[in-house]
Amino acid sequence: MEGVPGDLQTKYQKVASEYSKIRAQANVLKKAVVEEQTRNSELRDVLKEREQSLRKAEQEMDSLTFRNQQLTKRVTVLQDELDLMQARPKKGRSKGPGASPNRELTNHVLDEEFQKKITENACLLSLMQDKDSAHEREMSSLTQRIEKLEHELQQYREVNSDAELKYKAVIERLEEEKGLLMRSVDVKESALEHCSTQLNLLAEQKSQIQMDLSTQLQSATATIAQHLPFVDSRCGDLNELNIPRHDHKQQIYAQHVISQAGLHLHDLTAALSDYHTYSEQRLHAVFTTLSPVNERFSSHLKENARFLRALEQGYTDFQAGLENENCLSLETLPSLRKLSDQLAAYTVYLHRLLPYHCLSIEEESSLSTCTEVLKASNSDVFQHTAELTAHFVKLSTYVKLLAAQSKRACQHPPSSQRRFLLELTEALKALHVSMKDLSRAYSQKSNLEHEMPTSTDRLRATDECLVKSLGAMVSATGKLATVLSDSRAELCRMTGAVVVSVVSSTGTMHPVVSGFKKRAALYVSSLDQVTCNCGFGSGEISVQF
Repeated sequence: MEGVPGDLQTKYQKVASEYSKIRAQANVLKKAVVEEQTRNSELRDVLKEREQSLRKAEQEMDSLTFRNQQLTKRVTVLQDELDLMQARPKKGRSKGPGASPNRELTNHVLDEEFQKKITENACLLSLMQDKDSAHEREMSSLTQRIEKLEHELQQYREVNSDAELKYKAVIERLEEEKGLLMRSVDVKESALEHCSTQLNLLAEQKSQIQMDLSTQLQSATATIAQHLPFVDSRCGDLNELNIPRHDHKQQIYAQHVISQAGLHLHDLTAALSDYHTYSEQRLHAVFTTLSPVNERFSSHLKENARFLRALEQGYTDFQAGLENENCLSLETLPSLRKLSDQLAAYTVYLHRLLPYHCLSIEEESSLSTCTEVLKASNSDVFQHTAELTAHFVKLSTYVKLLAAQSKRACQHPPSSQRRFLLELTEALKALHVSMKDLSRAYSQKSNLEHEMPTSTDRLRATDECLVKSLGAMVSATGKLATVLSDSRAELCRMTGAVVVSVVSSTGTMHPVVSGFKKRAALYVSSLDQVTCNCGFGSGEISVQF
């Protein structure tokens, strides 16, 4: 059944295995029924033997009863004779002394015989009772066993009949499925034959098309050799004026990646704004009266919205600049420099906050209610905050290096773009890890504060909001790092293609090239796409100019 689909053959094998199991169970049930029938026949034989012994015992009992009646009658006659003898007048006493001893001897013999018969009769009665009770017990046990075996036999018969009906239905269903599978196999075989025929036709068309394309290639090569007598690719100064190649699919993919990153950057800026805002509110929840340092720290924290909105607006302007570019490359994206400047301004803001944060942590640790464990936790939080600031600086540095590619005076060659992208991805991953560490450290710190008796409801609510904002920051940076990691290979390939197509002796691009690229992109977008259908055999090729 090679043509049968995998799922149908698996289903058929499963049904066949179930049928084999059911058939084995049916054989076991038949064997059990046969064994029970054999046991029932043996029990019937035993019952017949018991009935025969019972009839024999009844006959013995009847004979003993008859003998007992005879003995009873004999005892009665003897008793009557004894009574008559005792009732007679004692006439013979004067006859002599010899008569009295004979009569006494006769009476003594009769008494002994009578006593012996009574004892024998009592033994026989006791034996009869024992026999009757044993017979009744044996009859009752055999009757109960017969009833039990008959009940089990009836159950086995019912189970056997049910199993036979079930197996019969399963066999019928298997036969139907087998017929369906055979029909499906026939259909698949016919479809396979049809596909083989089509494949042969397509192979012939492919060979014909390859021959035509090779002919066209030879014609184009001859045309290029005849009409392009000069080749200046060896001159580096002239290669500086080359227009980079443009792949529309790659451009669409790059725009999609930038759009996805913009959504996650919006979530990150919102989470950072919440983090700075709740940090400012926490100062009022911890300290009853703010010191001058904490007042300056609070005022700086309130300025977070200005820098974060500018950062988000810079990315929005960067995306808007992409919509006007039909050919995307780092050399033609001056709007990236605005985003780089805004990110650099935010890193300067973080550096400004860092010393105030350190002094605020020290002032909080100097409170009388602060334990040694809480002091260590405060130090851990500040350490991770400093690491977070350093990772933001590193991220800003690589964004600035990428933005500098659009400048003529850029000291880095275009071949460094791939390395900058890789380092940017690693910087985002490191930022994500740093935020996870800060979130974990702050969660431990808030748990320690909540266990203290001096903890207020306001402080607890603010700490919970801070933990939530840190979790949102971790999630947003993780998504940003994932987007860049997944698209890193494609983006590096795009930058590599641009570098290969623009090679000069100085490793830079001429400023005229940017204008050429824009003009060429506008010209290409204004052209109507012309489709030429060329028939080869039964197939068609769509050539787009």
